[in-house]
Amino acid sequence: MPLSKPAAIILLTATSVPVAGILLFAAILLTHVFAADQLTPSTAHALVAVWGMFQIYSLPWVLALVVVYWVCLFRVPVMSYHRRAMWGLGLFWLSGVVMPLFWYRHLCPTALPTTVNPRGAPLG
Repeated sequence: MPLSKPAAIILLTATSVPVAGILLFAAILLTHVFAADQLTPSTAHALVAVWGMFQIYSLPWVLALVVVYWVCLFRVPVMSYHRRAMWGLGLFWLSGVVMPLFWYRHLCPTALPTTVNPRGAPLG
């Protein structure tokens, strides 16, 4: 079930926002750690507070994305039940890693179509 191009781009952008936030926070943290003269207890406390706020605001975003990806997962027509179960568990437990993979594998408008054997189970 490839999405239309605008919907796929919007979904990929929404998927990359939490990952970009983590990378941005890691870059800010590393700049303060390597510049040890700038890392004071008040700066460390502020960084922990920012990280906590990021977690609070990103959790509903990621949960909403998991719901969207699960809806897309159950709308993919050429997937066996075992693969759906594995993708579903992966989307729940490893969402930041699995969401872009699932997007590329099943939702990308330019992805190659999956070949189906006569029984209905995907070959690829």
